[in-house]
Parts: sequence; structure tokens; C-alpha cells
Amino acid sequence: MTPTKKGGYPAGDTKYTVFGQVIKGMDVVDTIANLEVDQNNKPKETVTVNSIKIVKDYKF
Repeated sequence: MTPTKKGGYPAGDTKYTVFGQVIKGMDVVDTIANLEVDQNNKPKETVTVNSIKIVKDYKF
């Protein structure tokens, strides 16, 4: 799959389940990705997703 197309996954390392795709707000994803983690690679701060929006057939 191409990361910039519908359903794309740039890492593709088979370690994680992909359940969505970010269309807007990648800065938020980057902030979460850069949080300090413990020895199990779990963020030391609780990460809570407060809202999402399901967009059917988004036109890329």
C-alpha cells in the first residue's frame, strides 16, 4: 500500500494493528509519538482520545 493513499501504512512493520488513518491533526499524532515511554514502550502519561470523526469514502 502507498502511505499517502486510502488505507496506506508507512511503517508496515506488522507489529501494530491499523484501525484508522489520520486525515487532519498529524501534529497531535506526532506529540503522542514523542511522549516519554517506560521500559515496555508504554507512554508514561495517560493518552486519551477525546473524539474521532468517521469519514466514509474520503476523497484523497
